[in-house]
Amino acid sequence: EVGEVSRDEEKSADDVEQEGVVMSEGSIGFNIFTYKSSDKLVVMDIDGTVTISDVRGYFESVFLGVYSYVHQGVVSFLNMLEETYQLKIIFLTSRPLSHYMETKALLRNVRDTFYEVDTHGKKGKRQVKSTVEMPEAPVFCNLTSISSAVYGELIAKTTVSFKSGVLLDIKTKFRSARGITAEIVI
Repeated sequence: EVGEVSRDEEKSADDVEQEGVVMSEGSIGFNIFTYKSSDKLVVMDIDGTVTISDVRGYFESVFLGVYSYVHQGVVSFLNMLEETYQLKIIFLTSRPLSHYMETKALLRNVRDTFYEVDTHGKKGKRQVKSTVEMPEAPVFCNLTSISSAVYGELIAKTTVSFKSGVLLDIKTKFRSARGITAEIVI
């Protein structure tokens, strides 16, 4: 859920992020992202945008733990938007919330890798020059069941109503916060 927090509140979002929630079986880690009402956002779909196709990208990352079926350069592109243009990334997916951990694993494991050719050793041998990781950003998932989310995505093609609802909620929060000194909490 998208909410607001005043700058005058006793605890900052950073304090909350470090506390976590303690359960009887252990603890649950979580992130809180705060934004200024003046921040510019890029909302990035995952399946079919980060991944090459909806179905295969979803299936491979959720059920097989394979993170290679992604568009080449997408990680560098999002990093460039963040670093060069100071845009804030938000991921939006119609994947069900029950696959949140698998979705975060996809975003943590996908990388752009840059190589250089070793001209002194074996001919044509490539060596990794550098890798770029996906920027850390919030992920908005579908709150319906797995079967409802899959049905909506693949058969009924109704994910537009979910995604447009999330976009409208974010837009409303930012517009309402523009007149006051506030941070947006996601």
